[in-house]
Amino acid sequence: MTFAKAALFAGAPLLLLAAACSDPASKSQTASTQAANAQGGSPMVVAQLAPTPTAADVTSVQPTPDGDIRPDAPDPAIVQSASRLAQPIDTADWKAEPVTPLAKKNALLRAEVLLARAKFSPGVIDGQDGGNLQNAIAAFETAHQLPVDGKMSPAVWTALSQDAQPALTDYTITAADVKGPFLAKVPTDMADMAKLPAMSFTGPVQELAERFHMDEALLKSLNPNADFSVAGTQIVVAALGSDKLKVPVSRIEVDKTRRQVRAYGAADLLLAVSIRRRWVRSTGRPRAASGRSAPSPPTRPTPMTPAA
Repeated sequence: MTFAKAALFAGAPLLLLAAACSDPASKSQTASTQAANAQGGSPMVVAQLAPTPTAADVTSVQPTPDGDIRPDAPDPAIVQSASRLAQPIDTADWKAEPVTPLAKKNALLRAEVLLARAKFSPGVIDGQDGGNLQNAIAAFETAHQLPVDGKMSPAVWTALSQDAQPALTDYTITAADVKGPFLAKVPTDMADMAKLPAMSFTGPVQELAERFHMDEALLKSLNPNADFSVAGTQIVVAALGSDKLKVPVSRIEVDKTRRQVRAYGAADLLLAVSIRRRWVRSTGRPRAASGRSAPSPPTRPTPMTPAA
């Protein structure tokens, strides 16, 4: 069972899920990043971990048992991208003092993909530090019995990089990806959204960026010459791997303080953390939530079942 389905079948309140997956503090983090860049400093910011949640901020629910659990199933092989732009990210190595800002960004991009693949979502993959990334690292540290401070460290990187598969892979755009319908502009008011026949993306770039949990600017920068409107175009995307958990989920927590949905297994072992999806009342389907900026527009409507 995927983490999103487990959360829904457990009966987690949609409003709590929305609160858990939004990131209103991220605008100030982005501003700090821009200020540092303007002053010639590092593009990274030191994000503060959210305060320790109180009992009133956390809701626990019991998931419905699922038979689609395969503990011994091998991870799917990931084919490395042929793009020269992907190689520095695939081979990036975290260091406390990277040689260049680009080296630091490449290491963060690889770390974000590895965290997402390990089921500890950092939000939208963009190669920038922020509150969601810090909380994802903290959750990863908790699950791996490391000192919890939400910061990248040699110990965290060593554990993360046990996954040696490529961070990026190639994807061929299909006819369905470019078919639409698309909206010229997505309304922000719920009443205006309700008047639309469907909640759609603004175009293939937005649709593909959400599917692969990527920032639109990052997707474009990795594919500078790609025509995203043409089926058959090959592009570089984040290699997210399978979204299935290999062990049963015994408990799910919705944390409003840290804006997370957490899945626990036997002996209260932390299995996964999700912040990348945000429930939209008018569509009943999750949408991406950025690690540092405002959430992207919602997806097309479907029945009340999360995307697999």
